[in-house]
Amino acid sequence: MPLAFYLTVSFLLSILAGCAGEPSPSKPAVSAAPAAVETERPAPSAPAPVARELPQFAASLPASKKPVMRDGGPLVILRGQNGKTDAAAMLAVETQDINETSFGYVSDFNRLFDASTKELPFSVELFTFAEDGGLISKSISLGSHRVCSSFSRLPFDESPAFPFGVSAIFPDTEGKRNIWILFPGGAEPGEKSPKHSLFSFYEQANVRAYIHDIDENGIFDLLLFEDIIEEFSGYETYITWYKWDGKSFNKYRNTNILRKLRAFFDGSRQMLLSRSWRRFFMYALLPEDSSKLLLENPARAFRRIFLLQENAASEQEAQNLYESLFSREISQAAITDIVFPNIMENPFPLKQDGTESFRFTIRITANEENYFFSARLVMNKNPFSGRMFHFIP
Repeated sequence: MPLAFYLTVSFLLSILAGCAGEPSPSKPAVSAAPAAVETERPAPSAPAPVARELPQFAASLPASKKPVMRDGGPLVILRGQNGKTDAAAMLAVETQDINETSFGYVSDFNRLFDASTKELPFSVELFTFAEDGGLISKSISLGSHRVCSSFSRLPFDESPAFPFGVSAIFPDTEGKRNIWILFPGGAEPGEKSPKHSLFSFYEQANVRAYIHDIDENGIFDLLLFEDIIEEFSGYETYITWYKWDGKSFNKYRNTNILRKLRAFFDGSRQMLLSRSWRRFFMYALLPEDSSKLLLENPARAFRRIFLLQENAASEQEAQNLYESLFSREISQAAITDIVFPNIMENPFPLKQDGTESFRFTIRITANEENYFFSARLVMNKNPFSGRMFHFIP
């Protein structure tokens, strides 16, 4: 089966798994979300904000909107400072039918395939508090959708140094639209409501999202992995890095996997053919692994990286083969060819914790004999920093 078939099936399965409505973080190009419709409206004063005031938030909505309900109450995400709630974000729908306000209803994946099901206009209702305790509200349109599978808080720390952000995910029959609503801080002088920004991206069979703090600066990053078919060379996978810039997420850097992987294999091949063991270790391993293996006999060091696939008659015969191929003495064995696999698609599985390593086979020809070894390669958790790939001893 072609890769696109497997990608489509696996992606649809992931959508089905994510439609239980549990909070979760995470077209090929990132686009702006639908234009925000902002309505400033007066709201009653409120005493010191606490969680028990959720009904007051719901009561402040206009008659045309109703909060999405779950577990007997409005679906609201709170942010607290010093033991008090200072901001709240509520998911709402524009409807007169109370049955359409249940999260169980709006998250029902079966509605995507029911032609009689109508789209519902969704919005996020933001509530903040003035210095005098008054309630300030703001409505942000998320557009019309048939299904909302998740409404969750973005993983910013609860600190004035970080923004308050929420995520809404809207699946369709081909993928899912992610909309992030970010509130960097309070209201600007002379304004009645806090500033906000929207960031949107679309996941589908060939576009997968990875959310993680890859540069370890305390703020999570977004990486989008996009598979694109290229004539004569198979699939190429492009990685685009989006970073928080203090106001929103913006494209920061991009790179590709297959071209750089082929270049890495070619560099490794040239160093092995020239028997430049030290250069190979420093080029193809992490610094801590390279430092350790440089202290060992080359044969033993390479045996930690390349596993002989043939069944040797004895342990001693296997060791003799490594001593012959990877000796310090060039005369021991004349390596005439090394063949790495011709990778046609991204070999690194993308999981929740990032890309996983993969095992592959190489062929070494020496003294007119072919020897097959397996090795394991991993991609850096931050593919934009340092060496992108390295072998695992």
